[in-house]
Amino acid sequence: MEGLFGLISNTMSTSFVHPIDVVKSNYQMARNTSNPQSVKQIMRSTWNTNGLRGFYRGLGPNLGTYPIFWGVYFQTGKHKVNLFQNKYLDKFTTSFAAGNIASAVANPLFVVKTRLQTNNNNKGYIQTMKDINRSGGTRAFFRGLPSTMLNNFKLGIQFPMYDYFLEKTNNIAISSASAKLISSTALYPLDLVRVIQRGSEKKLPIKKIARNIYAKEGIRGLYRGALLYNCVSTPNFVIMMMMLEFLRSNFSDKV
Repeated sequence: MEGLFGLISNTMSTSFVHPIDVVKSNYQMARNTSNPQSVKQIMRSTWNTNGLRGFYRGLGPNLGTYPIFWGVYFQTGKHKVNLFQNKYLDKFTTSFAAGNIASAVANPLFVVKTRLQTNNNNKGYIQTMKDINRSGGTRAFFRGLPSTMLNNFKLGIQFPMYDYFLEKTNNIAISSASAKLISSTALYPLDLVRVIQRGSEKKLPIKKIARNIYAKEGIRGLYRGALLYNCVSTPNFVIMMMMLEFLRSNFSDKV
């Protein structure tokens, strides 16, 4: 049931924060261009091009990506390991492994989602998939997977921290927000690289993207957009964990 609970919980949280996610994805993609736009410019452009609908572009793929990712993650991660005789290190191991399994399953969907959200793409889901396959073949659907797997160290940090904070505070909102903010901010550059890889029609190595950003803007460039990213990811994670714990408490013994 963990997989189903994760899917339901993230469907609700993803729907809530989707408009911010659209702006965030376009802002991150713009960092790798010669004419990067501000958040205000992106919001104005999105509104002028497609109105309110523009902020919900890619909602369908979003609901077919994150909920699937988290469904696979929680179903896989429910299996306990006892490698280190330390509950936090063992939690790191299961979280990192479950994240990589879920990433391998969901990455093609994330590639399609990113293409639909960026570059004023008004094509449908099927046509976007055809375009990706035509330009890069099957391998194109797995662009960004190496950086995603590196980024899954974030999950290895995030969930042990969540457990620790929950033990200390007994407050799901505070524990999930704290764990997410710390882990996401620390590893934000990998998320930035991942979005650029997924949105590109060409294969872009992690080092090349990071080097280009650093050459243009220095270390600040690698963290530009981190605030906007946390405005998406933190509420998403808090809502998801509150809903997940509610489902665990009220329905685990009834199914």
